Amino acid sequence: MKQTWKIPGRIVFLSSVFLFTVALLSFLRICFYLYFRPEATSTISLPVLHAMYLGFKFDARLAAVLCLSILLFSWVRGIDLAKAGFGRKLWIGYLVLAYAFILVLYFVDFGTYSYLRTRLNGSLLVFLDNPWISAHMVITSYPVVWLGLLIAASMAGLYYFLNKSASLILDGQPASSRPGRKQASLWYVLLVFLLLLGAFGKIGRRPLVWSEAFFSRDMFVNQVALNPILYFIDTLGQHQKNFDLDLTRKYYPFLADHLGVKNKDTSGFSLQRKIVPRARVIGQPNVVIILLESFAAYKVGALGNPLPATPCFDGLAKNGMMFTNYYVPVQNTPRSIFSALFGIPDVNLDVSASQPDLINQKTILNSFAGYEKYYFVGGDPSWGNLGGFLASNIDELQTYSQSSFKSKAKDTWGISDVDLFRETNELLKTKSKQPFFALIQTSGHHRPYNFPKQEGSFRPIEVDANQLKKNGFPSSNAFNSLRYLDYSLCTYFEAARNEPYFKNTIFLLMGDHGLNDGILDMDSKLGEISLSAFHVPLLLYAPDLGIRGQINNQVASELDLLPTIAAYLGRSPMNDKLGRDLFDPAYKGTASAFTFSAWGSRPSIGLVQGNFYLIAEINGRSTLFLVNQGQVQDVTGNYPEQAKRMTELALGYYETSRYLMYHNQTEKNETIKK
Repeated sequence: MKQTWKIPGRIVFLSSVFLFTVALLSFLRICFYLYFRPEATSTISLPVLHAMYLGFKFDARLAAVLCLSILLFSWVRGIDLAKAGFGRKLWIGYLVLAYAFILVLYFVDFGTYSYLRTRLNGSLLVFLDNPWISAHMVITSYPVVWLGLLIAASMAGLYYFLNKSASLILDGQPASSRPGRKQASLWYVLLVFLLLLGAFGKIGRRPLVWSEAFFSRDMFVNQVALNPILYFIDTLGQHQKNFDLDLTRKYYPFLADHLGVKNKDTSGFSLQRKIVPRARVIGQPNVVIILLESFAAYKVGALGNPLPATPCFDGLAKNGMMFTNYYVPVQNTPRSIFSALFGIPDVNLDVSASQPDLINQKTILNSFAGYEKYYFVGGDPSWGNLGGFLASNIDELQTYSQSSFKSKAKDTWGISDVDLFRETNELLKTKSKQPFFALIQTSGHHRPYNFPKQEGSFRPIEVDANQLKKNGFPSSNAFNSLRYLDYSLCTYFEAARNEPYFKNTIFLLMGDHGLNDGILDMDSKLGEISLSAFHVPLLLYAPDLGIRGQINNQVASELDLLPTIAAYLGRSPMNDKLGRDLFDPAYKGTASAFTFSAWGSRPSIGLVQGNFYLIAEINGRSTLFLVNQGQVQDVTGNYPEQAKRMTELALGYYETSRYLMYHNQTEKNETIKK
């Protein structure tokens, strides 16, 4: 039988490489879907199938680019793929390195999603600001060595397989099956055309772009559609303007009305209003803010979790005032601290506001005349430039960090929280001449979730894996790490109760941010901007100052922290930020909390009001959810006016915050960055 379709060996080999690459990437996509798929998401549905289809096209693009690079350059004399020798070994080695690179990035992507609920993207390069700490955390959190050995062994096997395949296809083709020059040229033209079409992504005037993956209101489905390698490359060059005057002018009135600003200023966008003093204590009590690392509300017993992870905090809550609907604006420690102390949510995309270019920021804290100010952290204060940033902005701040303490560092994050509390108490008990304001930042409940096998009365306990998963704990280590943080809190209050300063101190205990690594159903629908990442407890604890057994269910924000403290202590500084006094009756029924995702490829903002949670993009597209006992329901069509009002207010928070971050300097530095 006469053979009419004679195909060049190079075409057969590269076509096989293309199909193998697409198959590998599709397999990794399916693994991602099956591993992270929430129980509430259907195994097969039209949105999921569409996400898989888009993902296939992204995978085909990456495979096409890989094959095109070989097709275009493998003809060069001396490195010709078709001829056995150095050239073939070079291209086989190139393929093996490319596959190793793909696997490494996918492992990073899986780890990123398990922690931040977003695929690998350019915004995550911010972690390279502290490369040694980030690297140590990764090495101690994940089986990096075993994964490295697995990849190395796989690549060795792949090299052998590709080399044998190339020899069989390129050297074993008999002369009778080889095409003539004209026919071969047609095959090459066809392959180039098909690969270019695969790289373009679709038939039409415009190529496939990563934003097309965000077609669904279910954020998990959107994440399934992405190819993390292309997504990372495409988002590397994105930069956000510091602020946009036109957009600020457009949305400022909505925020000003919400905050009760009487004299609106559409040129300087001032939010100035006087804090009304509502003294609830006598004299000048001390203030101690305890930031509990990754203290997500859904993991706390006092807020409904049935597992015994936080018995100490739960006991304190019974004798304090618990805010049950308290939210931080961002899921990141430096950004959270900035938001709390300066009253502006850190909505920078490129870097956090704690970087050196935003210094001499105004803060209500500097109005606390007569107070000594302390910052206690068990680790390196250079993480996120927090130490330097706080020292540059808070008058006469005294910082105590890892190098200041006698205890030795236990891991990446410095000394243990038990040692941090113990040494902090030793320092505070000597401060009795004047009142103090202290910020204590814990860090132990953080990947790699280290904790001692025994310390004092602390012992790790085992809980059924299904119970852990059901209640939002990704592992036994995560559960016991939170128990150890809670135990550390116990050791502090047991010691502090015996000190003179205790009876005249207001303690505020809160999470620096939440977590969404528990893979709850709500996390799947809302993705990186899930409420689990922002919802934390706030406990106001001062039993000797008349605060006992109170629960406050109104929506509250971390931005409200300092205005509330100031009013509570009977002070009335000028407030020109976004927070307000939580006890001000004027805001009853209108309270809101703004949220912002700093990790995604484009800003995602949110707003909580009552049982409603709105998620919006900066272009105004938004979805309104009704949140009830951890379940979320899309009600955008049911409440169009509510969705419109909340979208305008959310954009007011976002655009005004962008402007204020660069127009909040004290008289020491009025530099404006545009």
